[in-house]
Amino acid sequence: MAAVDLLQRLAAPRAEARGESPRRPWDDEGVRRITTLIQQALRRDCPQLLNPTDISAGLQQELLARIQGYIAGDPALQLPGVTAGVLAHLVFDYVAGLGPVGALLERPEVSEIMVNRFDDVWIEVEGRLQRLPGVAFRDDTHVFYVAQRVLAPLGIELSAARPAAEGRLPGNIRVAASMPPAGPHTTLSIRKPALEHLSTEEYLRRGTATPEMLGFLQAAVRGRANILIAGPTGTGKTTLLRYLARYFDPAVRVMVLEQLAELGLERYHPHVVSLEARAPGGEGRAGLSMADLLQHALHRRPDYIVMWCP
Repeated sequence: MAAVDLLQRLAAPRAEARGESPRRPWDDEGVRRITTLIQQALRRDCPQLLNPTDISAGLQQELLARIQGYIAGDPALQLPGVTAGVLAHLVFDYVAGLGPVGALLERPEVSEIMVNRFDDVWIEVEGRLQRLPGVAFRDDTHVFYVAQRVLAPLGIELSAARPAAEGRLPGNIRVAASMPPAGPHTTLSIRKPALEHLSTEEYLRRGTATPEMLGFLQAAVRGRANILIAGPTGTGKTTLLRYLARYFDPAVRVMVLEQLAELGLERYHPHVVSLEARAPGGEGRAGLSMADLLQHALHRRPDYIVMWCP
Protein backbone atom coordinates (compact mmCIF):
# COMPACT_ATOMS: atom_id res chain seq x y z
CA MET A 1 0.00 0.00 0.00
CA ALA A 2 1.60 3.25 -1.11
CA ALA A 3 2.21 6.02 1.42
CA VAL A 4 0.71 9.40 0.71
CA ASP A 5 2.72 12.56 0.05
CA LEU A 6 0.66 15.22 1.81
CA LEU A 7 2.26 18.08 -0.06
CA GLN A 8 1.29 16.67 -3.48
CA ARG A 9 -2.06 14.95 -2.91
CA LEU A 10 -4.21 18.02 -3.50
CA ALA A 11 -1.95 19.77 -5.98
CA ALA A 12 -4.09 19.20 -9.06
CA PRO A 13 -7.51 19.89 -7.51
CA ARG A 14 -6.19 22.97 -5.70
CA ALA A 15 -4.86 24.35 -8.97
CA GLU A 16 -8.34 24.19 -10.44
CA ALA A 17 -9.56 26.74 -7.92
CA ARG A 18 -6.83 29.32 -8.45
CA GLY A 19 -8.15 32.72 -9.33
CA GLU A 20 -11.52 32.06 -7.75
CA SER A 21 -13.08 34.13 -4.98
CA PRO A 22 -12.45 33.22 -1.30
CA ARG A 23 -14.06 30.05 0.02
CA ARG A 24 -17.17 30.03 2.14
CA PRO A 25 -16.62 29.11 5.81
CA TRP A 26 -17.08 25.49 6.82
CA ASP A 27 -19.99 26.34 9.11
CA ASP A 28 -22.09 27.86 6.32
CA GLU A 29 -25.44 26.04 6.34
CA GLY A 30 -25.71 26.08 2.56
CA VAL A 31 -22.28 24.50 2.17
CA ARG A 32 -23.19 21.84 4.76
CA ARG A 33 -26.40 20.96 2.97
CA ILE A 34 -24.82 20.73 -0.47
CA THR A 35 -21.84 18.74 0.82
CA THR A 36 -24.13 16.19 2.47
CA LEU A 37 -26.22 15.75 -0.68
CA ILE A 38 -23.15 15.32 -2.90
CA GLN A 39 -21.60 12.84 -0.45
CA GLN A 40 -24.76 10.75 -0.64
CA ALA A 41 -24.69 10.88 -4.44
CA LEU A 42 -21.02 9.87 -4.56
CA ARG A 43 -21.58 6.91 -2.25
CA ARG A 44 -24.45 5.81 -4.49
CA ASP A 45 -22.85 6.39 -7.90
CA CYS A 46 -19.09 5.94 -7.47
CA PRO A 47 -18.01 4.86 -3.97
CA GLN A 48 -14.60 3.81 -5.29
CA LEU A 49 -13.68 7.48 -5.65
CA LEU A 50 -13.99 7.93 -1.88
CA ASN A 51 -11.36 5.29 -1.07
CA PRO A 52 -8.91 7.07 1.28
CA THR A 53 -6.03 4.80 0.28
CA ASP A 54 -6.11 5.74 -3.41
CA ILE A 55 -4.03 8.82 -4.07
CA SER A 56 -3.69 8.78 -7.85
CA ALA A 57 -4.00 12.15 -9.51
CA GLY A 58 -6.32 10.66 -12.13
CA LEU A 59 -8.90 9.50 -9.60
CA GLN A 60 -8.64 12.78 -7.70
CA GLN A 61 -9.40 14.67 -10.90
CA GLU A 62 -12.27 12.30 -11.69
CA LEU A 63 -13.76 12.93 -8.25
CA LEU A 64 -13.49 16.68 -8.70
CA ALA A 65 -15.12 16.40 -12.13
CA ARG A 66 -17.99 14.36 -10.65
CA ILE A 67 -18.59 17.01 -8.01
CA GLN A 68 -18.52 19.76 -10.62
CA GLY A 69 -21.02 17.78 -12.72
CA TYR A 70 -23.44 17.38 -9.80
CA ILE A 71 -23.31 21.11 -9.10
CA ALA A 72 -23.71 22.13 -12.73
CA GLY A 73 -26.63 19.76 -13.31
CA ASP A 74 -28.79 20.62 -10.30
CA PRO A 75 -29.86 24.16 -9.29
CA ALA A 76 -30.52 22.84 -5.77
CA LEU A 77 -26.75 22.26 -5.45
CA GLN A 78 -25.83 25.87 -6.13
CA LEU A 79 -25.46 28.92 -3.88
CA PRO A 80 -26.16 32.54 -4.83
CA GLY A 81 -23.00 34.60 -5.17
CA VAL A 82 -20.67 31.60 -5.08
CA THR A 83 -19.03 30.37 -8.26
CA ALA A 84 -19.34 26.72 -9.17
CA GLY A 85 -15.54 26.35 -9.01
CA VAL A 86 -15.27 27.58 -5.42
CA LEU A 87 -18.21 25.45 -4.30
CA ALA A 88 -16.85 22.34 -6.03
CA HIS A 89 -13.47 22.82 -4.38
CA LEU A 90 -15.09 23.26 -0.96
CA VAL A 91 -17.04 20.03 -1.35
CA PHE A 92 -13.99 18.18 -2.70
CA ASP A 93 -11.86 19.36 0.20
CA TYR A 94 -14.40 18.02 2.67
CA VAL A 95 -15.08 14.63 1.08
CA ALA A 96 -11.52 13.84 -0.08
CA GLY A 97 -9.15 16.62 0.92
CA LEU A 98 -7.21 17.76 3.95
CA GLY A 99 -9.30 20.77 4.93
CA PRO A 100 -7.26 23.57 6.56
CA VAL A 101 -4.30 21.19 6.92
CA GLY A 102 -3.57 21.36 3.19
CA ALA A 103 -2.89 25.10 3.19
CA LEU A 104 -0.92 24.95 6.45
CA LEU A 105 1.37 22.23 5.11
CA GLU A 106 2.30 24.47 2.21
CA ARG A 107 3.66 27.15 4.56
CA PRO A 108 7.41 26.41 4.84
CA GLU A 109 7.75 28.21 8.17
CA VAL A 110 5.22 25.90 9.87
CA SER A 111 6.98 22.96 11.54
CA GLU A 112 3.95 21.40 13.27
CA ILE A 113 0.16 21.49 12.96
CA MET A 114 -1.91 20.63 16.04
CA VAL A 115 -5.69 20.19 15.89
CA ASN A 116 -7.00 19.96 19.46
CA ARG A 117 -10.60 20.01 18.24
CA PHE A 118 -12.26 21.13 15.03
CA ASP A 119 -12.22 24.83 16.01
CA ASP A 120 -8.98 24.86 18.02
CA VAL A 121 -6.00 24.75 15.63
CA TRP A 122 -2.41 25.61 16.55
CA ILE A 123 0.86 25.73 14.63
CA GLU A 124 4.51 25.87 15.59
CA VAL A 125 6.79 28.41 13.93
CA GLU A 126 10.47 28.54 14.96
CA GLY A 127 9.68 26.71 18.20
CA ARG A 128 6.84 29.04 19.20
CA LEU A 129 3.19 27.96 19.38
CA GLN A 130 0.56 30.10 17.70
CA ARG A 131 -3.20 29.65 17.86
CA LEU A 132 -5.09 30.26 14.62
CA PRO A 133 -8.51 31.60 15.68
CA GLY A 134 -9.63 32.09 12.08
CA VAL A 135 -8.82 28.50 11.03
CA ALA A 136 -11.33 25.72 11.72
CA PHE A 137 -12.64 22.45 10.39
CA ARG A 138 -16.34 21.97 9.82
CA ASP A 139 -16.80 19.71 12.87
CA ASP A 140 -15.16 16.80 14.70
CA THR A 141 -16.30 14.46 11.94
CA HIS A 142 -14.36 16.56 9.44
CA VAL A 143 -11.19 16.17 11.54
CA PHE A 144 -11.82 12.41 11.68
CA TYR A 145 -12.13 12.19 7.89
CA VAL A 146 -8.86 14.08 7.40
CA ALA A 147 -7.06 11.93 9.98
CA GLN A 148 -8.31 8.79 8.21
CA ARG A 149 -7.06 10.06 4.85
CA VAL A 150 -3.63 10.78 6.27
CA LEU A 151 -3.26 7.42 8.04
CA ALA A 152 -5.12 5.01 5.74
CA PRO A 153 -2.48 4.82 2.97
CA LEU A 154 0.00 3.71 5.65
CA GLY A 155 -2.27 0.81 6.57
CA ILE A 156 -3.02 2.40 9.95
CA GLU A 157 -6.58 2.44 11.23
CA LEU A 158 -8.22 5.13 13.34
CA SER A 159 -11.48 3.86 14.81
CA ALA A 160 -13.34 3.33 18.07
CA ALA A 161 -11.48 0.02 18.35
CA ARG A 162 -8.15 1.81 17.89
CA PRO A 163 -8.79 5.37 19.06
CA ALA A 164 -5.14 6.48 19.11
CA ALA A 165 -2.80 5.95 16.17
CA GLU A 166 0.42 7.31 14.76
CA GLY A 167 2.63 6.83 11.75
CA ARG A 168 5.36 8.30 9.60
CA LEU A 169 4.90 9.61 6.09
CA PRO A 170 7.50 10.06 3.34
CA GLY A 171 9.97 12.78 4.20
CA ASN A 172 9.83 11.88 7.93
CA ILE A 173 6.52 13.68 8.44
CA ARG A 174 5.13 12.36 11.75
CA VAL A 175 1.39 11.97 12.17
CA ALA A 176 -0.61 11.21 15.32
CA ALA A 177 -4.39 11.20 15.80
CA SER A 178 -6.91 10.29 18.48
CA MET A 179 -10.68 10.10 18.78
CA PRO A 180 -13.32 9.18 21.37
CA PRO A 181 -13.18 7.20 23.62
CA ALA A 182 -9.50 8.15 23.94
CA GLY A 183 -10.61 11.76 24.49
CA PRO A 184 -13.62 14.03 24.12
CA HIS A 185 -12.70 15.22 20.61
CA THR A 186 -10.93 13.98 17.50
CA THR A 187 -7.40 15.39 17.41
CA LEU A 188 -4.63 15.43 14.82
CA SER A 189 -0.96 16.38 14.89
CA ILE A 190 1.36 16.58 11.89
CA ARG A 191 5.01 17.37 12.46
CA LYS A 192 7.38 18.16 9.61
CA PRO A 193 11.02 17.06 9.81
CA ALA A 194 13.47 19.35 11.54
CA LEU A 195 15.59 21.86 9.65
CA GLU A 196 18.48 20.25 7.83
CA HIS A 197 21.00 22.25 9.83
CA LEU A 198 21.88 25.78 10.88
CA SER A 199 25.24 27.38 10.21
CA THR A 200 27.33 29.02 12.92
CA GLU A 201 26.35 32.38 11.48
CA GLU A 202 22.64 31.53 11.63
CA TYR A 203 22.88 30.38 15.27
CA LEU A 204 24.55 33.68 16.13
CA ARG A 205 22.10 35.79 14.12
CA ARG A 206 19.11 34.20 15.85
CA GLY A 207 20.67 34.65 19.26
CA THR A 208 20.31 30.93 19.92
CA ALA A 209 23.95 30.59 21.00
CA THR A 210 27.03 32.70 21.64
CA PRO A 211 30.42 32.20 19.93
CA GLU A 212 31.78 30.84 23.21
CA MET A 213 28.99 28.25 23.51
CA LEU A 214 29.47 27.00 19.96
CA GLY A 215 33.25 26.92 20.34
CA PHE A 216 32.94 24.84 23.52
CA LEU A 217 30.56 22.34 21.84
CA GLN A 218 32.80 22.03 18.79
CA ALA A 219 35.79 21.31 21.05
CA ALA A 220 33.75 18.76 23.01
CA VAL A 221 32.89 16.87 19.80
CA ARG A 222 36.49 16.91 18.57
CA GLY A 223 37.63 15.73 22.01
CA ARG A 224 35.14 12.82 21.95
CA ALA A 225 33.41 13.97 25.12
CA ASN A 226 30.06 12.49 26.09
CA ILE A 227 27.32 14.98 25.18
CA LEU A 228 23.64 14.88 26.21
CA ILE A 229 21.18 16.93 24.14
CA ALA A 230 17.79 17.21 25.84
CA GLY A 231 14.73 19.41 25.70
CA PRO A 232 11.05 19.52 24.80
CA THR A 233 9.65 19.13 21.29
CA GLY A 234 10.52 21.90 18.87
CA THR A 235 13.52 23.30 20.75
CA GLY A 236 16.10 22.41 18.09
CA LYS A 237 17.64 19.16 19.37
CA THR A 238 17.79 17.53 15.93
CA THR A 239 19.12 20.68 14.29
CA LEU A 240 21.85 21.03 16.93
CA LEU A 241 22.94 17.39 16.59
CA ARG A 242 23.24 17.78 12.82
CA TYR A 243 25.32 20.93 13.40
CA LEU A 244 27.66 19.12 15.79
CA ALA A 245 28.00 16.13 13.44
CA ARG A 246 29.93 18.34 11.05
CA TYR A 247 32.75 18.47 13.61
CA PHE A 248 33.27 14.70 13.82
CA ASP A 249 36.72 13.73 12.64
CA PRO A 250 36.16 12.50 9.05
CA ALA A 251 38.54 9.57 9.67
CA VAL A 252 36.37 7.97 12.39
CA ARG A 253 33.44 5.51 12.30
CA VAL A 254 30.04 6.68 13.59
CA MET A 255 27.22 4.33 14.66
CA VAL A 256 23.81 6.05 14.80
CA LEU A 257 21.04 4.36 16.81
CA GLU A 258 17.58 5.88 16.42
CA GLN A 259 14.10 5.21 17.73
CA LEU A 260 12.84 6.90 14.56
CA ALA A 261 15.23 7.29 11.63
CA GLU A 262 15.38 10.96 10.76
CA LEU A 263 18.87 12.33 11.39
CA GLY A 264 20.51 11.47 8.07
CA LEU A 265 24.02 12.03 9.46
CA GLU A 266 25.49 10.22 6.46
CA ARG A 267 24.98 13.53 4.63
CA TYR A 268 27.46 15.21 6.98
CA HIS A 269 30.05 12.46 7.56
CA PRO A 270 31.66 9.89 5.21
CA HIS A 271 31.55 6.85 7.56
CA VAL A 272 28.13 6.40 9.20
CA VAL A 273 26.15 3.21 9.93
CA SER A 274 22.53 3.87 10.94
CA LEU A 275 20.28 1.43 12.83
CA GLU A 276 16.62 1.93 13.72
CA ALA A 277 14.65 0.41 16.60
CA ARG A 278 11.33 -1.27 15.90
CA ALA A 279 8.42 -2.59 17.91
CA PRO A 280 7.50 -6.29 17.84
CA GLY A 281 5.21 -7.07 14.91
CA GLY A 282 2.69 -9.65 13.86
CA GLU A 283 3.52 -13.22 12.93
CA GLY A 284 6.23 -13.40 15.59
CA ARG A 285 8.41 -10.59 14.20
CA ALA A 286 10.94 -9.72 16.89
CA GLY A 287 11.38 -6.17 18.08
CA LEU A 288 14.63 -4.22 18.40
CA SER A 289 14.97 -1.93 21.41
CA MET A 290 17.53 0.84 21.81
CA ALA A 291 19.32 -1.41 24.32
CA ASP A 292 19.51 -4.14 21.66
CA LEU A 293 20.95 -1.69 19.16
CA LEU A 294 23.52 -0.42 21.65
CA GLN A 295 24.73 -3.93 22.42
CA HIS A 296 24.98 -4.63 18.68
CA ALA A 297 26.80 -1.37 17.98
CA LEU A 298 29.47 -2.08 20.60
CA HIS A 299 30.59 -5.04 18.48
CA ARG A 300 30.89 -2.92 15.30
CA ARG A 301 34.05 -0.93 16.17
CA PRO A 302 32.44 2.46 16.77
CA ASP A 303 34.51 5.58 17.40
CA TYR A 304 31.33 7.53 18.11
CA ILE A 305 27.90 6.21 19.11
CA VAL A 306 24.96 8.54 18.62
CA MET A 307 21.78 7.44 20.42
CA TRP A 308 18.74 9.40 19.28
CA CYS A 309 15.39 9.15 21.10
CA PRO A 310 13.32 12.20 20.03
